[in-house]
Amino acid sequence: MTKAHLAAIALLCGNIAFAQSPIRVEYHAKWKQTNENKIIVDDDNMLIISSGRSKFYSIRQERFEQFADSMERTDPNIRLMGVRAKRGCPEEGALYLIFKNCPKTGALTYIEKKGNLDYLYEEAIPTPEWQLVDGDTTILSYP
Repeated sequence: MTKAHLAAIALLCGNIAFAQSPIRVEYHAKWKQTNENKIIVDDDNMLIISSGRSKFYSIRQERFEQFADSMERTDPNIRLMGVRAKRGCPEEGALYLIFKNCPKTGALTYIEKKGNLDYLYEEAIPTPEWQLVDGDTTILSYP
């Protein structure tokens, strides 16, 4: 998958935010990469849902990329380390995007950057097999 393909998918599916009445959920997440790793990673994330499609991404990474693009327009010779050294440079976030039903209906599409490589993979959206049992449950006083 070329960078042009990844950019086209990201642009095509990025329009989810402009669809009619999107639901936006913004939150701060903390996690460890592995159980053995003691370092806690955190990030600010956004989930946008509209018209049966969704987009999930790092708000921090989006802000960093906007800043880096702005610096590159000002100085085309600037390198990534130079961008990071600039005063006011936003903190970087996770390097991934996750789309549901975009560009393919019925699929989850993942775009992720690892080192100098860009990855794109798709998987079918799983359909849970629910098993209803007699009785009811109350959670926080809601039946």
